[in-house]
Amino acid sequence: MKHFLILLMATGIAITYCGTPNEAAAQNAEATSNPAEAPTSSAQKSNIPGIDSGTTLVVELTQSLDARKAKAGELVAAKVIQDVISHAKIAIPRYSRLIGHVTEVKALGHGSSASILGLVFDKVRLKDESEISFQAVIQAVASIPRDPRLDQPDPMVAADGSRTVLDSSGKVASSPQKAATTVGSSSNAYAYGLDASVSLGPGDISGPLLDPRSRGVIGLRGLRLEPDAMGAVQLIRSSQGNVHLEKGTPMVLYVKVLFHKNDP
Repeated sequence: MKHFLILLMATGIAITYCGTPNEAAAQNAEATSNPAEAPTSSAQKSNIPGIDSGTTLVVELTQSLDARKAKAGELVAAKVIQDVISHAKIAIPRYSRLIGHVTEVKALGHGSSASILGLVFDKVRLKDESEISFQAVIQAVASIPRDPRLDQPDPMVAADGSRTVLDSSGKVASSPQKAATTVGSSSNAYAYGLDASVSLGPGDISGPLLDPRSRGVIGLRGLRLEPDAMGAVQLIRSSQGNVHLEKGTPMVLYVKVLFHKNDP
């Protein structure tokens, strides 16, 4: 009898501890139905801090690209040149770095009637070294803006290329100097009497200034944008020559797909 009572008490304790199968199922269902308590996977997080799909970025290439030399899969570098504002905050600051790759490339000739260059940008690296991964395609591409004053003849340069130099008293120095010949460089700015550190306003720049609403090809003769075979990427195409983009070429990128943000 004593052994029977001990066995009965042990069974009761076990039932009280474990509960019935129906009670356990109900508890699991309650935990699952409450999203605040249920664990959330990274795949379920649809809101990426900072930007949204459809965001546009104004950038410029930090390298030159040529359809005769580029290869599919080759990395491409650029930088953001205008702060990206999202939800009334600077989500991507100016000078943030972008990394992309060549998706498709074709040189003119050898059976090809057109030159093609396709680019996709994969991520932007912020100043704190965190990264936002996305798929951004070209919405607009333009020629590099120039200071028109650099194209004006220098009144201090003679026909033989010698430059009249004034001394500290304002008199003409005895030994003329040759003027700089590299158009657009910092030394050239000084040669034309311009301070290379001067801040130029919109009225001082010759050529297009892109903004997030810009579309298509602007100021680059013979180039146009067209979708690839899948309609996913905008290709830069030319039937007049090989596609060549100089370092500093400005672009507007459109974020089609947003993936995730990686903290440093």
